Amino acid sequence: MPGSPMNFKAPQEDDEEDRPKSAKNKLTGKYDMSVLREIARVEEAAIEELVELYGVDEEDELAVEFDIHELMAMDPGDRRAALKDKLADCPKPTDEFVDKYLERIKTLNPKLK
Repeated sequence: MPGSPMNFKAPQEDDEEDRPKSAKNKLTGKYDMSVLREIARVEEAAIEELVELYGVDEEDELAVEFDIHELMAMDPGDRRAALKDKLADCPKPTDEFVDKYLERIKTLNPKLK
């Protein structure tokens, strides 16, 4: 319809190159934010459990620190030993925490690829 404010055209291969960079990355940005939110939720849950395991009142009092991104980048076979090593001085048993945390990390990894 001539004079219509909407103008549809068939997508062409070179259209992606013509789009501004921000438009190309818009969907990726939304996806990345959802993954980052999931990672933050996993970290927050882990911190809450660690506060309980170490018997402290606040996160700042924890005697342990580890980076979820570092664990995610490790070979899956090395994660358990690295995590157990970091939690070696925990006054309570950590096996259940380690199992749960490693399972959460495993579910996040495919979303990062």
